[in-house]
Amino acid sequence: MTIPRGDIILEYGNPLEILCILNTSHSAAADKNSSDLVFFLGDSEVPKEYVTVVNSTTLEVYIEKPPVSSSMYYCKLKDMSVKDPYMAVCLNKVIIDSK
Repeated sequence: MTIPRGDIILEYGNPLEILCILNTSHSAAADKNSSDLVFFLGDSEVPKEYVTVVNSTTLEVYIEKPPVSSSMYYCKLKDMSVKDPYMAVCLNKVIIDSK
């Protein structure tokens, strides 16, 4: 799950912060931790300088001043043992605009 949940609407100039929390009781995540989580902006991985491991189950993306945009952020679980190594955990539509 992500915090905040759902769509995120920010005024330009404010920071973007999204937490992705891994549910380890789910069978696909039973032996995983936050180092197996990855944030994507659309089809591209969010650069590492914006991503922080908070604890064993939580990953954070924090961007001080994101540009005006309308984008999809995905939190995905990485499993290199399968053909498609990224499974979507949660997503947020993020809209950043001026008032």
